[in-house]
Amino acid sequence: MAAMDLVYSRNDALDVNPQGGQSHLSEGGSDWLWAVMACFTLAFLVYYALSFRPHHGEKIFHYLFSIALL
Repeated sequence: MAAMDLVYSRNDALDVNPQGGQSHLSEGGSDWLWAVMACFTLAFLVYYALSFRPHHGEKIFHYLFSIALL
């Protein structure tokens, strides 16, 4: 359990970037946004790697989808 405490204690995003205005981001919200960004990055890398595999004439569709993920 001590290893997980180290992981959770490293999230100092709210300390580095203080909240301003009326929109507030909780620590759980910061973790959720980080997880979503990681999923999109993984999806982009997978589709980018797979874009080198299609037959001639199909690559443009894979490139367009990879650009849309950015």
